[in-house]
Amino acid sequence: MVIVNGFDAVITGLVVLIIAVTKFFYGAWIVLLFIPAMLYVFKSIKSHYTDMAEQLHLSIDDWESFKQGPQGKNIIVVPVSSPTSVVVRTMRYAHSVGTEVIALHVTTDREIGRKVEGKWKMWDPGVKLITVYSPYRIVTQPVIHFIEKLLKNKAPEDFITVLIPEFETKKWWHRLLHNQTGWILRTLLILKEDVVVATIPYHLRK
Repeated sequence: MVIVNGFDAVITGLVVLIIAVTKFFYGAWIVLLFIPAMLYVFKSIKSHYTDMAEQLHLSIDDWESFKQGPQGKNIIVVPVSSPTSVVVRTMRYAHSVGTEVIALHVTTDREIGRKVEGKWKMWDPGVKLITVYSPYRIVTQPVIHFIEKLLKNKAPEDFITVLIPEFETKKWWHRLLHNQTGWILRTLLILKEDVVVATIPYHLRK
């Protein structure tokens, strides 16, 4: 069987070679480029799956270490632009899944920041509001820097969860007008190790 398959492979190779030579200037050169390119792609895909399997493999030592080691805590960070209904919903969920909850407000205007702090004190959700001033009207980068500081100071077994309040509009085209900052923040934070990113949807009725 092996001899037959080998013979078929040789014949096929010779036919391809003959066609490539005789029809080279009629477009056969495309085949000569396409076949090596596809072989390279298939080899790269196989290498990727092999590397992934090695990294995801769970050994007995890893499992025992998980069972016996410290479980750590879940630090919840909730970015807040202003106290709203969606923030209330997010804070309730944060208290149910986290051992420590941090509310983070990034402001580009100190006066607006003081107003938000005043509303937060009136609401008094039992969580301290941390205000970060961003003079360059950049909102996402200060949040990233804050998360990076938490990553440096946390214990190795701890996790950080960022809960992004997000409201879902009733009409699909309204979504183009909102939640852009949250989408950018989620895209940047998902690349951080030991950081869990989730959105808490609040569905609008109108």
